[in-house]
Amino acid sequence: QVTLKQGGNTTDFLEMGPAGGHNIYSSLIPQAMDIRYRIDAMNAEDKAIYQSIKAITYPMVILPAMTRSDVTGSMVYTQAGSAPYTNPPLLTPVLDNESTLYNTWLTELNKALTVLTTSQNQFSMGNQDIIYKGDYTKWAKLCNLLKLRIAARLVNKDKAKALSIAAEVAT
Repeated sequence: QVTLKQGGNTTDFLEMGPAGGHNIYSSLIPQAMDIRYRIDAMNAEDKAIYQSIKAITYPMVILPAMTRSDVTGSMVYTQAGSAPYTNPPLLTPVLDNESTLYNTWLTELNKALTVLTTSQNQFSMGNQDIIYKGDYTKWAKLCNLLKLRIAARLVNKDKAKALSIAAEVAT
């Protein structure tokens, strides 16, 4: 589930292609939501073991979402992919402005960092994780990198907050 797409990866998975062809709404967000939902539905013992896998779904979604937001500005994010988990199904999610997106992403990255840096006895993905080979420390570094990218986007709008984020990452 590297790309989080059901059915597995096709034979052209590692081939380079045109940029911008990936639709996060049809594949990435629904699959990440499914992983989070399944882990949250586990018994307490299993849920504790899989928290790091849940945590890495956040940077995997935030990275392409951030790129999309750079182009489009506001976008559906906080309620994206929630139709299967709401009753009645939420079919008209809200459009989040950039301020909401940045604050949401910072909150999600901070939660992921807490799990990735403090959780013990986590399920090891090993070579099934083709990005970092199951090294959750490297996933935590990616979370910090994404926080720095958010700080860079905020530096001309809210310099104090951008510097605060950068200082937080440095520690």
